[in-house]
Amino acid sequence: MGLRGVVVLVCAGCGSGGLGASVPELVSTSVDGVPVEVSPTGVIELRFSSPIDRESVSSESVLLIEGEVNGPFQGGANHPLKKEERQRLVPGAVEGDGAVVHFQPTRPLAPRTLHTVLATTLLRSGGMRPLRAATRIFLTGGAEIGAPTWTLCDPEEGSVDVVRNLRAVQVRFSRPVSGVDARSLQLFDAAQPLAATISAQDGNTFSIWPVAPLPEERTIAVIARLPIMDEAGESPFRYAKPPSFQTGQQLRIHSPRAHEVALVASSGCLIANFETDVAASARLCVGSLCQDEAVRGFVHQLSVPLLEGDASASLHLSDESTVPESTLGPLAVPAFSSRTLTITEVLSKPRTGTLVQQFVEIQNTGREAVDLGGLELADERGASRIPSAMLEPGQLALIVPKDFLEHDGVDIPPASGTKLIRVGERHLGGNGIRESGEELELREPDGRRVSRFSTVGIKLATGQSAQRAAACDIEAAYRASFGGANPGEL
Repeated sequence: MGLRGVVVLVCAGCGSGGLGASVPELVSTSVDGVPVEVSPTGVIELRFSSPIDRESVSSESVLLIEGEVNGPFQGGANHPLKKEERQRLVPGAVEGDGAVVHFQPTRPLAPRTLHTVLATTLLRSGGMRPLRAATRIFLTGGAEIGAPTWTLCDPEEGSVDVVRNLRAVQVRFSRPVSGVDARSLQLFDAAQPLAATISAQDGNTFSIWPVAPLPEERTIAVIARLPIMDEAGESPFRYAKPPSFQTGQQLRIHSPRAHEVALVASSGCLIANFETDVAASARLCVGSLCQDEAVRGFVHQLSVPLLEGDASASLHLSDESTVPESTLGPLAVPAFSSRTLTITEVLSKPRTGTLVQQFVEIQNTGREAVDLGGLELADERGASRIPSAMLEPGQLALIVPKDFLEHDGVDIPPASGTKLIRVGERHLGGNGIRESGEELELREPDGRRVSRFSTVGIKLATGQSAQRAAACDIEAAYRASFGGANPGEL
């Protein structure tokens, strides 16, 4: 998105100088009429009609705000910023040299965002003449403009009570850079560099590996400097306050421990639910198939596809410290159904408002035909017995009450040729699918789960169905459909 234009707001006659020519004015800025977006890391220059007294140049007399000022701005002690506006102030260093004042942000500006620079009546020229307050509005460009910046990914910037035996610090630059080594990218405790090694994950992301435990209860900053540079030869942005985190007292000695581990087989997947005593990342493996968590946490849910003959699984837990990974296993895979069926869509709120027009859509996700005979569709209040019917590979079918009308003139009809599997009652489950949300299971006569679907917590309009969003039966696998129901089609 380019800069469409610069809005200039100038309050003439503000302050005690009146309208005479002797009142100094803001003549121009480096962001006036810029044809492209402004660098988030660049210096903003303000040029005035007469020299500005150096003692009046400060971070209170020249301000930068993210966003726009609410209402007319006059500036100065008699017209302070509102509390909400002060919360949007951007920190910066302000210097004056004659009629020119420079504002250098001490942290990168938010990319692709409107900003307002303000010259206040606290600026003076010739001792007593206050400046006419003025504002300039401009749009910043993306992170690809200006000096390369860096952020802390792990631990995140501002983290506190970080373990001292931290395995690694992950740093991400705003664009690919070169020249990164143990001298150009460092951890600092005050002015003291901490010994570490460096490894690259890609051109943007690097890991800093401390060679010893970090000092106790200290602020640890990450500093990047030359010879680091991007492809254009730009050196890293110079933060006044570099990204940092705070250590605590803990030297962790125990590997993560898992408790309340529950394994269930459903919809052709193994799902593991468990908790850990510390924030940890986990990996679930069945044979050579594994799933890794992207972030650490205390509550975990992982899933991997099951293959015929899979009998055991393992869990692997790690935290941010240097303690060894812990492993649980082999864990017995629960007995699972060989029927390759998955619940793909549920309509609990038909437009007719009747239970007989509810449906549960299923699909054969396997490579061979499946007989539905003997299965049950169960909810929290009971179950419907499924009659015998063959479902070919990839085929969809609707499980419906016995009086379900394929074309009732109100609800969206099933796609042409969709197989209807009618149960023996005028409702599904114990007494129809609860409109407010409940869990459904397709299961074997002996209780083994074939597939699960939950509408709990999903807001559905009348005539709107819930659909599957992921292959395995994890909590994020179900969502509201886009628009109405879509029976017989994926």
